[in-house]
Amino acid sequence: MKVGVVTFPGSLDDVDARRAVRIGGHDAVALWHADADLKGVDAVVLPGGFSYGDYLRCGAISRFAPVMTEVVEAARNGMPVLGICNGFQILCESHLLPGALIRNDHRKFVCRDQRLRVENNRTAWTAAYDEGAEITIALKNGEGGFVADAATLERIEGEGAGRGALPRRQPQRLAQRHRRDRQRARQRRRPDAPPRARGRGADRGGHRRPRVLHLARRAGARVSGALGPRTLFRTVSVVEAITWTGLLVGMFLKYATKTTDAGVTVFGPLHGAAFLAYVVVTVLVSVDQAWGWRRTVVGLLAAVPPLATLPFDWWVERRRGLSDRWRLRAVASATGVERPVHLAVRHPLLGMATGLGVVAGLFGLALLAGPPA
Repeated sequence: MKVGVVTFPGSLDDVDARRAVRIGGHDAVALWHADADLKGVDAVVLPGGFSYGDYLRCGAISRFAPVMTEVVEAARNGMPVLGICNGFQILCESHLLPGALIRNDHRKFVCRDQRLRVENNRTAWTAAYDEGAEITIALKNGEGGFVADAATLERIEGEGAGRGALPRRQPQRLAQRHRRDRQRARQRRRPDAPPRARGRGADRGGHRRPRVLHLARRAGARVSGALGPRTLFRTVSVVEAITWTGLLVGMFLKYATKTTDAGVTVFGPLHGAAFLAYVVVTVLVSVDQAWGWRRTVVGLLAAVPPLATLPFDWWVERRRGLSDRWRLRAVASATGVERPVHLAVRHPLLGMATGLGVVAGLFGLALLAGPPA
């Protein structure tokens, strides 16, 4: 089979897409956006990247590329077309797919491994999977919020078109959100609505913004009330560094100036508890955020030198190793080493109690062992 991969100005995943086609045992054909010729391919892939015109709206200008005229016509005649990342946005702009994509609700770029459940293996792109199988897809986007009216979402769910392309129950959640938005809009228009309700929302001031351009009310609004991996890891890193500083000052006063040992007496146990808490949290976060073993080992060793947890926290965040959401919370089930972490993040109170119990147990063992001779 000949599979064409379209390259737009700014595409950055077209080479990877052609390599994936070759690994799959097919012939990869490079297609240029300005060519009105599909070169006799049997399927088309629109890869990810930053297509020309992103500053206007993702894919809004790329949809007018000459090659897209041929892709639209071929798709309507039954040719399989796969849109990845920015390619999916181009398909929406070309009206080959319903709905639209808006900024992520947390206003941040997402880069992580996303688990999906294949609920429809009767498509050209999922036929090789078993129905119900869980697969891992690399997810990276800044405008990945899919929106559509409730009727469209119900049609997608009923036809199975969205199954395997969205996380489990995502269409239902989107439909519920749209119904809730419509109810609130009707309440604001009622003449007997309280002044506070009439003055809220995008309708305030007499002009309405299109729903597709809806943004979060506050850029820093929290996604959920739970403590995320980034905040939790940063907190224990700072606490560990503070107790290290207090212990160093206490050791200086005790051994260098020989004035008092109060600092060692106070900060010694505190630093021991902070050290154990840092180790437990590092293991928890490394499993949930899918760190490699090298990054995990470096994170654990950062607790040994004084104040090393702070630069490690800065480094791992620069490497996008920490997010505001627990990855395993969105997973229905987990196996292996992810199983206890999955249970902890799905049940925060149980996870917190278990973590405190582990830290207390290790601290008690350290007290029984006593200081080195």
